[in-house]
Amino acid sequence: MMWTYCFLAFIVFLILLIIYLFTHKKTKGTKKPFRFVVWGVGILTIALFAAACILPADNQNESLSKQESTEYYRISTAINNGKFDHILSDIDKLFPPDKDLNSIRQTNRFMLLRLYYEKTGDTKKEKQLLTETSKNSEIMNDDVTKGIVEERLKELK
Repeated sequence: MMWTYCFLAFIVFLILLIIYLFTHKKTKGTKKPFRFVVWGVGILTIALFAAACILPADNQNESLSKQESTEYYRISTAINNGKFDHILSDIDKLFPPDKDLNSIRQTNRFMLLRLYYEKTGDTKKEKQLLTETSKNSEIMNDDVTKGIVEERLKELK
């Protein structure tokens, strides 16, 4: 977030500097207040840039994403290895079955559940999952997921 402020301050500084240079060229001098504004914004830009470099980045979202991907990998590996103990509860803990999930998390939940149903041979629940997913416009916007759903539904019919 700090980089955004730094970038915006830099853009404002550049705009003011260009205006300053044009007015300086035309009038062979500029008014003192305008000169103070240009240099003030320049110093503010340097201060924001220094703060953006020194202050730590907000890595909380990144660490959650890393934990989520590690857990996703663990669950998919367990499914592929045939260890089905507590898999459905693990999927529900990682990606709760509510509609508040964003499309990426919904897709990840769908992939894990589809893999689980395919490996366990539960075609009835897999077909139900595929039918529900085909009605979800957020997930079906992705071409890969759409292709998987359509192909698997054809196979199950």
